[in-house]
Amino acid sequence: MSADDDRGPVPLDLLGRTGAGEFQVAIGPRLRDRALARAFGHRRPGPVRVALAIQPDPGHAGGAVWTRRIAGRTVVSAVAWRNRDLVERFGPVELTFRAVRAGDGARLDLRAAAVVAGTRRMGLPRRLLPEVACTTGPRGGGLVVHVHVRSHRGRPILDYRGTLA
Repeated sequence: MSADDDRGPVPLDLLGRTGAGEFQVAIGPRLRDRALARAFGHRRPGPVRVALAIQPDPGHAGGAVWTRRIAGRTVVSAVAWRNRDLVERFGPVELTFRAVRAGDGARLDLRAAAVVAGTRRMGLPRRLLPEVACTTGPRGGGLVVHVHVRSHRGRPILDYRGTLA
């Protein structure tokens, strides 16, 4: 699995790797902020124990299944490359990210989202989506991860960061 940009492919191990660590989580004050954070496994702000296991996806050649344990709660997604984009699916929700190299790491930016049911796919209007940016990079034998979610007006919704080792 790789996505290419002018500087070469983004290796999967720069986007996620099996490991565990403590992450710092910040959640916006609004009810919808808390609902979005909860949907992706984050129930509370502060220090949270996170573990990620990555296994090949038998249903998609070159794909992977990411199983996260976030403060004891399991969140599973399927990850695959579509052209130069990384597509991550949480149940019926499909998120499409642009993946590019960033220094010695990588950056993912949300480009599109859709609700998928069988062969039907309904794209969600961009104006309804938050801005999502994820940066990763190697540090001290681990992988530093920082995910920042904000509204189109720049209001923080969810921020989490830590190192998978």
